[in-house]
Amino acid sequence: MGYELDVTDCFGHRVRLDHVNWERHLPRHAELAPYHGQIPLVLREPHAVVQSAADGALHFYRLGIGEGMYQPLYLHIIVDCAPTGDCWVKTCYFTGAIDVDGEVLRFQPPG
Repeated sequence: MGYELDVTDCFGHRVRLDHVNWERHLPRHAELAPYHGQIPLVLREPHAVVQSAADGALHFYRLGIGEGMYQPLYLHIIVDCAPTGDCWVKTCYFTGAIDVDGEVLRFQPPG
């Protein structure tokens, strides 16, 4: 399988985004196409990370990635990890708030 991204996140997890998932994701979130190269930054240097109480997924957030109407929004990347330690990007999109219930693992506001 070809990987679009293979990056180590701020916790030392190896996170992958495969080509098929990225291509399947773009029709629903075409606004992300110009920001593909910013995904590693969000995973390595997030402003916040919350572990979901519902399913354990890691939710990475970073402000200042988008331009124009996306400028005031967080780039939000959801990462799932298997018990084996394999992690992958489940989805990503822009959002106006950190809105996941769970444990805050990291919070470092911009600035």
